[in-house]
Amino acid sequence: MRIFLKAWAFFWFFLVSLTACRQEAQWPGLAVNAQFSERELTDYLVTKLKLKFITTSGFQVPEKAWKIIAEADYENRLIFREEFKVEPSPATWLPEHVYESEKYVFIPAFIDKFKPQLNRGVHVRFRVYAESGKSEKIPLYQRTLRLKPYPLDIPDVLYLDGWERISLPGPADRVGQYELWTAEKAACLIKNPGKPSRMMIRGECLAPAGEQQTLLISLEGRLLDTVQLERGTFQRVYELEAEELGENREIRLTLTVDKTFPPEIYGSEKQPATRLGLKILTIYLRPK
Repeated sequence: MRIFLKAWAFFWFFLVSLTACRQEAQWPGLAVNAQFSERELTDYLVTKLKLKFITTSGFQVPEKAWKIIAEADYENRLIFREEFKVEPSPATWLPEHVYESEKYVFIPAFIDKFKPQLNRGVHVRFRVYAESGKSEKIPLYQRTLRLKPYPLDIPDVLYLDGWERISLPGPADRVGQYELWTAEKAACLIKNPGKPSRMMIRGECLAPAGEQQTLLISLEGRLLDTVQLERGTFQRVYELEAEELGENREIRLTLTVDKTFPPEIYGSEKQPATRLGLKILTIYLRPK
């Protein structure tokens, strides 16, 4: 009897939790659920966000194309904004069906660790909406997220050879800020966490229109991935087992491109002398 009651209590708690996450959207006949892969969220975190769209018998097919956007902001500062690709398109959705979409979301570091009142975390507004054009938006889901500061033991990245730092032009308050670019081959060292980890590389390919760059990503001298890039931003996330990180105290990550371009095509006011490969926005490695 006790086992039955415990099982029923667990099931009831799970059902209530699931229902609490699901919200009726301002779209007739649609309910939306959003779930992050990590139970405890921090800043400076790569997490997987899964969206679930549940249509009822009263679902109305949209008359125009809509984008599904998930975003979060803190004190009117945008933390992240991600567009989710849903297959099949909402224009083809049927009543009484469930559709899903998921992707990795990067929450950058933004919590000031030197303010004692923020050590316990901050509250962030999170929402999902459908967007058509620049002005039409339909709220689908929203809730408040509590984010804690990221742990201090997250491995730092030590940039070795093959990097170009280009200073950003602008007002005096931007002194010391720069863009980080690769040459044909660039390497960095990261302290080995020694446990299953998630690695992310975010950057921007600024090759001329119609051209591609091939990016080779190597870890400890072993080829991890080959990526074909076109002009625009890119993000690659890798789930790594401890064995893939090797046994060395530090991991050597190498980025190699097949094409470099003269710096004048990038429009920077302070041009480096060498040819440039990719603009790197973030290199991230953190235990799961």
